[in-house]
Amino acid sequence: MRVRCVLTAIAMLLLSLPASAQTRTLTGTVTDASTGQPLEGARITVRGTSLATTTGASGQFTLGGLPNGGITVSIRRIGNNPVEIVLAPSQNSISVTLTRDPLRLSDVVVTGQATGVERRNLANAVATVSGEEVSRGDVGVMWVRGDSVAMGYHGDRDKSWETFHGAWCRTGDLFRRDEAGYLWFCGRADSLFKVGGVFVAPLEIEECLMEHDVVAMAAVIPAEEAGLVKPKAFVALRDGVSADDAGARERLCVALQEHVKARLSKHKYPRWVVFVDDLPKNDRGKVDKKVLIERERAGENPWR
Repeated sequence: MRVRCVLTAIAMLLLSLPASAQTRTLTGTVTDASTGQPLEGARITVRGTSLATTTGASGQFTLGGLPNGGITVSIRRIGNNPVEIVLAPSQNSISVTLTRDPLRLSDVVVTGQATGVERRNLANAVATVSGEEVSRGDVGVMWVRGDSVAMGYHGDRDKSWETFHGAWCRTGDLFRRDEAGYLWFCGRADSLFKVGGVFVAPLEIEECLMEHDVVAMAAVIPAEEAGLVKPKAFVALRDGVSADDAGARERLCVALQEHVKARLSKHKYPRWVVFVDDLPKNDRGKVDKKVLIERERAGENPWR
């Protein structure tokens, strides 16, 4: 009888203990496998509970209120699949190294906006890409799918609808798929312009021009002649290359035009080549083609 009373008293004492005495605290560190540095922003959750926290700049975290006994902890870096760890009842600290998941090919689609075949299929309020992927050698818009895709842009509904479609994000970046299946960046979709009814990516022409021995820097913009849009190139020459007289400029112009014709589709070659000492730059040191386009519209750019 005395033993039963003692056991009852112990049970009542345990029930009367505060909640903090019946839970535990988990501490840990999360490291990026690729850099060996602490991983900030990794999310830690406990299965079956609403407990959650994220790692700080030091890669460390503290999570209190965990139930006693065995628990399953999920650790996840943004855009990657979670790693789950089963902890023993006595385990109160962990150290985890997270790798970055490889990008799945099924999560990247390059659709042929540049060839006019970009299409979207909205079904059950979920947008999916159903357009044909571009052929090898063609330029298209890259779509990316993943857990890190945002819901939208704050205060910009139209841009949000244009960019985000369910799990898919239309990046607006142009890529060309080569014969080996690799993707090559070709500029931005909003920089495209039509020549003879076919989209042209200025970056493709610029890179082609810069492969020539005499070219140090190049910028290509759309220019009009008799109501028709055609590529116009602004070229800064390498040191030691002169285009001071009309004859030299004409020879260099023809040489660069033939260089592009031999490597790209014929409609992409620049109809005009303007030789300049330098090109306008923005505050980040990049060529500011907006300035060239504004000057072109105002009739301030030279034609040769």
